[in-house]
Amino acid sequence: MASEITPVDESKVNDLLRYASAVVTIGVDPDNPDRAKVDIVQLGHRRPICLNVQAVMLIDLAQNLAEAHGEGRC
Repeated sequence: MASEITPVDESKVNDLLRYASAVVTIGVDPDNPDRAKVDIVQLGHRRPICLNVQAVMLIDLAQNLAEAHGEGRC
């Protein structure tokens, strides 16, 4: 079973951003609303996290999303 993926409000997002070293966003492409858009940024004023560590974490997250999709939670 995939990890729980739950909606949060903006205040929770702001809390998460207080200690983030990198931020990944996924949303609707403003230039093509039929497509999704993904961006990742590294916050220069925060302690960096090894890019390979980030890659492994993103792979794990991707697997959780794929499992959630397979469970019909799309």
